[in-house]
Amino acid sequence: MSPRYQRGSLRREKRSGGNDVWVWRYRLNGTMKQETYPAANYKTKTAMWEHLEPAVRALNNQSAEPVHVAPTLGDVIKRYMEQKLPKLARSTQNTQNGQLRIHIGPKWGEKVLTEIQPGDVQDWIETVQLSQVSRGHVMVLMRRLYKLAMLWKMYPVGFNPLSLVEVKGATTREEEPTILTPAKVTELVDELGPPYDLMVLATASLGFRVSETLALRWEDFDFKEEAVRVQRAYTHQELKDTKSASSKATVPVPAALPAALKEARGKQDLGWVFPSPVTGRPYAAGMILQDHIKPAAKKLGFGNVGWHDLRHSFRSWISSKAPTTVQKDLMRHAEESTTANIYGRTPVEGMRPVAEMATKGLRATRANQTLDILSWDLGARAPRRYAAVA
Repeated sequence: MSPRYQRGSLRREKRSGGNDVWVWRYRLNGTMKQETYPAANYKTKTAMWEHLEPAVRALNNQSAEPVHVAPTLGDVIKRYMEQKLPKLARSTQNTQNGQLRIHIGPKWGEKVLTEIQPGDVQDWIETVQLSQVSRGHVMVLMRRLYKLAMLWKMYPVGFNPLSLVEVKGATTREEEPTILTPAKVTELVDELGPPYDLMVLATASLGFRVSETLALRWEDFDFKEEAVRVQRAYTHQELKDTKSASSKATVPVPAALPAALKEARGKQDLGWVFPSPVTGRPYAAGMILQDHIKPAAKKLGFGNVGWHDLRHSFRSWISSKAPTTVQKDLMRHAEESTTANIYGRTPVEGMRPVAEMATKGLRATRANQTLDILSWDLGARAPRRYAAVA
């Protein structure tokens, strides 16, 4: 005799705060089960039964294997790792694979999608042993999983509940960049041996991302025009396209760089500018940073210096010397706001001429004396004139 067809029972239950739910009860392998679904997602009992139809069919099939009557986040993760993750850059694959296997999967993988509550996720994300920025990345991935669940008809199309979860400080920089003056970069270059000295000089004087410096080829340079074309990036042992369309551009080569490059090039016209003698491919940025740049910077008393600090430093050098439109193009950003709001502040000496021009003529009366406020010498307690700035 074939097993009796079952549909289970469905009823609506009131919950506090008006968050009513549909409760579906059914038998699986002789055991009573129940699942709940937010009533806000299914306005009528008919709509709820329509959603449950695939689950009812699975419940009544003849397979001896247990079936997932309702999709879990683990089901979405599995499909994501099979269909979406392999298409991403290798560095992103590595990061998200860790997020899924170490954090998201173990905690939420067996949970039915409709039963995961934003409040529970909020409490959990605050306990995850990661930086605030990394926690923010985990939440971005979880929100994407829900969006894909809607696309794949595993979750009702509508409001993404995880958009309610906040990670404070996820978009703020945890540590201010270290801004080096041109003189300090020169000291760092002198402290390093080849080829690391030239890597630092090129990265700082061109304002490049290190991935762009390491991906340079000799044919990218036009020494006659003193220019270089940014065409690719090298990161996580992978050659790939530039970060954005704006990153792919031709920029001038400052006077400090051509002579050093030509000396390193010798008679080469083709090939990598910085090939590893071991692999013949570009160097790994992280190894150079840890083994050479950080120790040299620490020895010189410059603090914690990273590759991207050189790019921030470059922006600080040009900040008071060019309009933001030119700065944007030199940094190869798509928007001026990125250049202005994220990258290195203008140095004090760069701001001083502007501050003095803006406050020229400002006066203050003190001790029955009228003094030029810009001429007040706090050390000598006497008027002092600054030289005019052109």
